[in-house]
Amino acid sequence: MPTSMIESLSHGDFNARWTAMKELKRSVDEVLPQLIDLLRQCPEDFELQIFIAQILGESQHPDAILALVTLLHESSNEEVQDVVALSLSQLGVAAIEILMQGRSQPALHLPIVRGLAQLSHPDTIPALREFCHQPQPQVRAVALEALGRFHSPEVTDLLIQAISDLDPQVRSVAVQALGLRMESEISLPLLDALIPCLYDLNVAVVIQAIQALGRFHQFRAIASLWDRYRVEPHPTRLTLPLIQALGWSKTESGIAHLLEILAAARGEDPPQLQQEARPYPVEQVEVLVQTLSQMNDTPQAAAVVQGLVRALHSSQAPWDQIQVKKSLVMAIAQFQQPMAIAPLIHCLAIADDGLRFHIVAALKHIDPPRSQRALQELAESRNPELRTGIAMALREW
Repeated sequence: MPTSMIESLSHGDFNARWTAMKELKRSVDEVLPQLIDLLRQCPEDFELQIFIAQILGESQHPDAILALVTLLHESSNEEVQDVVALSLSQLGVAAIEILMQGRSQPALHLPIVRGLAQLSHPDTIPALREFCHQPQPQVRAVALEALGRFHSPEVTDLLIQAISDLDPQVRSVAVQALGLRMESEISLPLLDALIPCLYDLNVAVVIQAIQALGRFHQFRAIASLWDRYRVEPHPTRLTLPLIQALGWSKTESGIAHLLEILAAARGEDPPQLQQEARPYPVEQVEVLVQTLSQMNDTPQAAAVVQGLVRALHSSQAPWDQIQVKKSLVMAIAQFQQPMAIAPLIHCLAIADDGLRFHIVAALKHIDPPRSQRALQELAESRNPELRTGIAMALREW
């Protein structure tokens, strides 16, 4: 059986090699000499090298380790190097010293740091630190991403330094890693480091900073997000995460800012939003409504419902679109506030069956008995469209 699998590995197509690899992983030490010979015989068959490297990674035999190390240093193929480094990482912390033997070769830095990252072990911190100042941005980014898993002042300092890196990919990784620390390392230095990133020239970095600060349930973080929202102009790519981040904390100030955005989108002009009228596309108001719908367990719930109800009755674009009204109805239902029953019933006058079904579902969710009584009281309305809508609602009860 192993001999036939070696033959398939050597001369088969991709599928045959894949099947052979799975079988040979179970008996790797038995076929170790044949695998090593096969590596030597086919120095240009990179696909074969990748399969053999994955098989050898299942063994801790010194010959298997030596073969992998040799392949790592001699191969010119990046994919082969990556697979070899990941295979070596299966040795655990013992792989650190083996992988670091190649640090003098710049071409091996990326596979080495990926192999170290795979270990996810604190013992890799000193090794990963060495790669944080290498010329290759991708090497620095992978090293910092791996270091971001470890919560220590030393690593935090490295990440803060990386925020000033010239490469946007590195900055983005550093900001993301710092953002994940916000829940466990709430500190002013972190906040001071992240706020300027809201104005980075790279949009991806700004988005990471928005998400990071949204996790920091603190007034100054919310204020910084609000300040960034008010900067004109900024693309929709920033508007949506800014709205979502303002709501994550569920703080009084964050909700107040969301209600200001809602008022401005309805055509009102809150003092804090003194700016030229900006467009409010459907996608943006949908995200705004969805974010506000999650405030149903806050002390500001009643104020949020009032704002959503006013939007529901707005005839101004984009609030006049049926899909937006459906989203508003579903959001209002989440609060289960009886004060929303009458406004919802009056929207049954809108001649759209889909919207009417949404309203009926919302009324049942808020307070079925009270909603039914209110419907019955208005069943003889002078408005024919409202009468039709109420009749349909009562049939669905």
